[in-house]
Amino acid sequence: MTIEELLLHWENRLGCSLSLEPIHELFRQSPRLSFPNHRTLHNHDYCRFIKGRDRNHSCAVNKHRTLRLARHGRPFGGCCPYGVWEWVQPILFHGELAAVLYLGTYAKGDHFRWRQMSRHYTGASLPPFSPEKVAALQAAGRFFAQFLTYELQLAEEAFLADAKQHVKQRYCGIVKNLIALRYRENLHLQDVAEACQVTPNYLSALLKSVTGKTFKELLTEQRLVEAEACLKYRNLSIAEIAAQCGFQDSNYFSVVFRKYFGASPSEYRLSWGMREPRGASVPKEEGGE
Repeated sequence: MTIEELLLHWENRLGCSLSLEPIHELFRQSPRLSFPNHRTLHNHDYCRFIKGRDRNHSCAVNKHRTLRLARHGRPFGGCCPYGVWEWVQPILFHGELAAVLYLGTYAKGDHFRWRQMSRHYTGASLPPFSPEKVAALQAAGRFFAQFLTYELQLAEEAFLADAKQHVKQRYCGIVKNLIALRYRENLHLQDVAEACQVTPNYLSALLKSVTGKTFKELLTEQRLVEAEACLKYRNLSIAEIAAQCGFQDSNYFSVVFRKYFGASPSEYRLSWGMREPRGASVPKEEGGE
């Protein structure tokens, strides 16, 4: 159930209007905490009538006062300057005010400004205030406080998880860029970890969790991709290609290439209609790095 659906449910149940003033930034960041902008305003016809008469000055001043009081964390009830009574429920998150819920919008018939303004007002009537309403509003306020606190917790967890994943992706991007630039060199995990300003162990675990591969596997794949292109389009010996692509041993290169592509470098080259350069020796597929 969305916040908007829940507000509508309680409005119908209590026979009143509800509005929510978001304060915490998660209300702007999290889809699960989103709700229509009109829900932040007092939208009853009488409230709009009052706002139209004094250009929203009285309502703005009253809201500022209630927000200041709500920072103490205790719910309270009271009248606006024009006789509209509401129950004000602070929503706290990590000890700070995260939102304020206004429940009620009842007409306080004995309020002198209400008696004065109601003579000029011809719109839909406000429900009358009664002490019996207070207990129901208090219960609804407690429910919303619990519900929104729980939703804020879930939104924060999702936000932190997204931020953490973004950091992981950023580190992976740095690693892949460095490999693409320096695959010909004798590149080590320590070198890349220093560039990322993290420990090698942290970077190794991060790469494995995000890509499913170790640093050495990522580096070897880049070298093999470059070697494949050389075999297709460059008239170089196998040993020269191995050296240019960062393999210090041409025999090891042949073993790794066969494992990755299912054919030796020479066989792969022939499958593309290329021949070995005259005088080039074919390395044995044995040995290691």
